[in-house]
Amino acid sequence: MRWFKHDSNAHNDAKLKRVRQKYGMLGYGLYWYCIELIAGKVEKSNIRFELEEDAEIIAIDWNLDHLKVEEIMDYFVDIGLFESNKNVITCLKLAKRLDDTNAKNPQIKQLITDLR
Repeated sequence: MRWFKHDSNAHNDAKLKRVRQKYGMLGYGLYWYCIELIAGKVEKSNIRFELEEDAEIIAIDWNLDHLKVEEIMDYFVDIGLFESNKNVITCLKLAKRLDDTNAKNPQIKQLITDLR
C-alpha cells in the first residue's frame, strides 16, 4: 500500500498518549515507523498486515538497543495497538485505513468487513 489514512488528531488517542507518557517521542516515532513498515508491505498478494522486521532489525535501523525496542513493541501489544500471535506482530486495524484503490481487492474488502 503506497499510503494509508492517518487522522490528524491521532496524537490524542489514549493509547498513543500512554506510549508518549511511558516512552516519549521515541515510542511514538517507533509506533509510526512500525505502521509504515507494515503498510509498505501490503499489496494484493500480501494482506496479512504483518510486521516482518523484528526488534533487532528495527533497533539496527534506529541505532537503538534491541532490548529497549522489544520492550516498547511488547507494550504496543499489551495496550492493544498491535496484535501478536506466535511472535508475529500484526496491525489488523490498519485494514480500515485502506484507500479505495486497495479496498477494491475482494480479499481486502472481506477482511475490512470482518474487522468491523
